[in-house]
Amino acid sequence: MQDANSTGAMMKTLLKLLKPKESKPNQGSDMEWIAVYFLLKSGDFGSPSEHESIHQFSSQLEAAIVKSGRGVFDGDEFGDGMCGLFMYGRNADQLFAVVEPLLRTYPPATGGYAIKRYGEETSERVQL
Repeated sequence: MQDANSTGAMMKTLLKLLKPKESKPNQGSDMEWIAVYFLLKSGDFGSPSEHESIHQFSSQLEAAIVKSGRGVFDGDEFGDGMCGLFMYGRNADQLFAVVEPLLRTYPPATGGYAIKRYGEETSERVQL
């Protein structure tokens, strides 16, 4: 169970990670997205071995997304003891159908969650 301080830090990180990034040029208003968050085991930014594992897993996600034609894998972010993985496409549900089986078999993502964002104001949280 998390204490109030770790829950507050997690929310602070979530808000920071969900802030739109100015450097994403090809995102039209019709784009939907998925953000996946899970805890790291080693400190605020994880260990080199965690980064290596996550980058290998990210390559698998990217390959599956490209093969499906459902979107793009946009990258990862590390901080405050969490990892975020980001994906974009025209339909968040179809994109999630591609990545969900991989997410559910990747042990570090267990206990994490995905946010599917539909348009400007609607989102759905999915526990992993």
